[in-house]
Amino acid sequence: MTGNDDELVRHLERRSANRPSGDQIRSIAWSVAGTEARRQPLRWRGAVGAAAVVVAIATIGAATLILGSPSSPPASSIPSQTARSTPATSATPATSASPVEPSVTPPQIGTADWASIAWVRGDASLFAYDHHTYLMDAVAWGSGFVAVGYTIDEGGNILRVWQSADGRAWSVLAPDVLHGLVPVRIGVVGGRLVLLADRPIQEGASASQMETWVSDDGAAWRPGPSAPRGIDADSQTPVGPLGVLARGGGLTAWLDPDVTAWSRVSRTGSSPALRGGVLSAGRDGWFLSGASGSTKSVYLATVGGIWTSADADQWQAADVADPGGAIGPIHIVDGGYVAIGTERGLACDGCLGAIDLTQVAWWSADGGTWRRVDVAGEHDGDPLWGSRSVGDGHRLITISGARVVAAGDAAHPPKLLLETIDGRTWTGIAVAKDRPSPAFQGPVAVGPSGIVAFDAIQAVRNDPTAFVPWFGAATEAP
Repeated sequence: MTGNDDELVRHLERRSANRPSGDQIRSIAWSVAGTEARRQPLRWRGAVGAAAVVVAIATIGAATLILGSPSSPPASSIPSQTARSTPATSATPATSASPVEPSVTPPQIGTADWASIAWVRGDASLFAYDHHTYLMDAVAWGSGFVAVGYTIDEGGNILRVWQSADGRAWSVLAPDVLHGLVPVRIGVVGGRLVLLADRPIQEGASASQMETWVSDDGAAWRPGPSAPRGIDADSQTPVGPLGVLARGGGLTAWLDPDVTAWSRVSRTGSSPALRGGVLSAGRDGWFLSGASGSTKSVYLATVGGIWTSADADQWQAADVADPGGAIGPIHIVDGGYVAIGTERGLACDGCLGAIDLTQVAWWSADGGTWRRVDVAGEHDGDPLWGSRSVGDGHRLITISGARVVAAGDAAHPPKLLLETIDGRTWTGIAVAKDRPSPAFQGPVAVGPSGIVAFDAIQAVRNDPTAFVPWFGAATEAP
């Protein structure tokens, strides 16, 4: 990533909170392609819903390849500690999908872990406040889930931590030690919760310093090690068994798996020159994926690329067959790794052209050699169209159409859910078509017993409907 790219990232991260979320920006970043109109699913289309429209993109401008995170105004401190709790309310099966990956090795005859998902709409009252509130991230933890966000109060920001033991009933705390912070990313490292949050350097300033906070129970939080100055986090910063890897200020820094110290690994300039470079964690090393080549209109479109590193300092190009135009984040599954990207290259800087939400997938057993996966199998259309992908290190779930908003729909039509365990066999998870389901515009997390999904990342004051917490209760395959 270049110096100019770093500046654009910082600029986007500090944009007004009214801009699209980081996930929405990424959906556009990976989907802009020349002038060819996007191909909407045919047989898959009913599961996605008719009259879909792409969420607002005008604010992105020339930064179509730069990935960001939901952002907010600068923070200041205000004391208060609260705790509230509540429960929830069901649905059931009917969809399809198929294998697989003919161009590499023969298809695997695998069974999905989950046969169906029944969506349960929870009580949103715990997420409604008198001032603008933002829901920033969520993660599965043990058998339950944790979400983080903040409310803009008169005196500053109140950081809130919501917890659920089962995805249905939630409780909330506003720990005093976290007041004034803006949460950016939450994850699990070595069984502990690790929160990356921004603190403004001075009141009213746009500059901020990232802080690390650690908790063993989600309620009591203690300061973690200090990151090198200038290091930033966003909604895609890898947090997991290897620790945390973050970049910013021309540096790459690694928080060790014991959460004892941040180490300066390298200067960002020593990383591969991949447009949009997205960091992802592997089992024993790191991935950097994105697009190579110029995006100037006089040159050829970009080509997807993946680089690997054991130490986040020395990088080696992976062998990617049929690399498409750009490659996004990489996910761990039982059978190796899965990457999701776009078929066509990004033709020019700042050129939105036609919005193309078609996506493709690659599989790798070891992270070094990648082959294209035929997700659609014998079905027509594009089952990954406009999809979001979320996993738990065991399975990967794709949610087709989750990056678009259905115009005029109060109850969102059910989205097509696909699951892969081995990275090559993709199986549909049945979802009742006649029951309401999430909009998937907010944080999504996959746990051992199902999926937590929120409808939005932003709520205006006292809006009791914005942050509806949904739980997709999974029924295991026989």
